[in-house]
Amino acid sequence: MALFNNKEIESLQAENAELRDKIVHLENEIEKYKSRLAKYISPEKFKKHFQSLSNYATDLEEQIAILETRPHNERGAGRKHKATPEQREHILSLFSSGVSHNKIARMMTEQTGEKWNKTKVRNIIIASKN
Repeated sequence: MALFNNKEIESLQAENAELRDKIVHLENEIEKYKSRLAKYISPEKFKKHFQSLSNYATDLEEQIAILETRPHNERGAGRKHKATPEQREHILSLFSSGVSHNKIARMMTEQTGEKWNKTKVRNIIIASKN
């Protein structure tokens, strides 16, 4: 007495052939994905690269902090302010109360005894906005 008849054997052989074809197809797919993955950085390399970038960012932040503590003009180069901080505050308060540049210039000339013009007043007002 046979366990399988010819028809069942043929059916199993056909199914076996289909499964082998699927295996070959899936193995080809796996190789395709492996070749694609080879183009990307491994997780270990990514971690190292990320850590080096993180260290670089930390170094830059430290350098920025150092630069921010330095005075803007260490050697005192450039034009000096021609108005004292009190005079600047006075000019700004006059301007904010609606006094014109010309009128402020005349008032400052009278108060200080030195020549003030509307451009000088205007520049002080503009500089205060920055």
